[in-house]
Amino acid sequence: MPLQPQNSQSQRPDGSIGEQPGTGTVLMALGQAGIDALSRAVVAGLGITVQPRKIGEAA
Repeated sequence: MPLQPQNSQSQRPDGSIGEQPGTGTVLMALGQAGIDALSRAVVAGLGITVQPRKIGEAA
């Protein structure tokens, strides 16, 4: 799951642009095409990749 370190802007219902969201942005891939797309985004410097692990599992 790539985490997007840059701030993204959002559009409010009234059409105005917000400066940054109140929370971070996480993208999750489903299927090989999605995994490939997010992997290319990480290589292009658009985020970082993290992988979940079970509690107590060694790094």
